Amino acid sequence: MEQPEKLRYPIQAVVDLATNFSREHFEYAITQCRNVISQVLAEDNSSEQQIARVRVLKYVNLQLARAVRWVDQEADLMALVLRSLIELRFWAHFVSQGQSSRHQYFEKIEHTVWC
Repeated sequence: MEQPEKLRYPIQAVVDLATNFSREHFEYAITQCRNVISQVLAEDNSSEQQIARVRVLKYVNLQLARAVRWVDQEADLMALVLRSLIELRFWAHFVSQGQSSRHQYFEKIEHTVWC
């Protein structure tokens, strides 16, 4: 029997979406994710890495809020949210790689409104 993939930050409500997708459960799962994000967003500006992580998480939170608002709208709106979340996953990995990555991140977003 194949072992299920171990989740790094398991949020059971999200895992359950695979077998129980409904608008109500989707809203519940996203709320659970946003609650976890709000707990993690302790604005510790002691390092560039923490500042970068907080900015990424704030944008993840914004995208999740959009997902809930747009769940019954056109599919292209949800596709925009998903694309942004995928891109943010790569940014989060990038800024965690080291100081030079964080400097590049801050140069890239210096004039970006979303942070």
